Amino acid sequence: MFGLGRTKSAQPLAAEPVRKEHGKNRPTPKRREAEAANRRPIVVNDRKAAQRTQRDKNRQLRNKQRQAVNTGDEAHLPPQHAGPVRRTVRDIVDSRFNIGELYLPVVLLLLVGLILPGLLSGNTTDVAQWQQAVSMSLYAFIAAVAFDTWLSWRRTKRQLRERFGDDVNLRGLLGYLFTRSISIRSLRRPPVKVKRGQQPR
Repeated sequence: MFGLGRTKSAQPLAAEPVRKEHGKNRPTPKRREAEAANRRPIVVNDRKAAQRTQRDKNRQLRNKQRQAVNTGDEAHLPPQHAGPVRRTVRDIVDSRFNIGELYLPVVLLLLVGLILPGLLSGNTTDVAQWQQAVSMSLYAFIAAVAFDTWLSWRRTKRQLRERFGDDVNLRGLLGYLFTRSISIRSLRRPPVKVKRGQQPR
């Protein structure tokens, strides 16, 4: 009995398994850094490719809008010309004669008449009187353009409200109307689509 007890007590205790801090399945810090370094160029390349694609799309859109301004293709007009309200403004301006159509040629002619006599004539009194007359004519013409634009704007506002309702947004349309009304008819962009006396589309 005493021998059996010594045999049992002599057996060594089983050692507890040692837990490893880092298993083989977990990447070491150096491996994680390597993987991050490998992924980083892919992200940069994707971003550059996306930017390049977006630039190409923007360039194609600008080309299409520029062509639409020259041809009058309303489906691809840029925002400053797009929409039924601005189309109606263009048609109202184009359907009548505007004094502003003569703005550029008349102003150039009056400026030549203002400068040329002073270069050709030695009589300062006559030149001064002539220049005063030309200046007054220029002021009178500008006043006529302003009055004609005011009449056109009143008519345009009335027709826009009749067509699109009283809550139609008129912001920016006066400048749009004025810019088109002082442009030579054949050079207007988008091009003229209605004849004089014709109703807006």
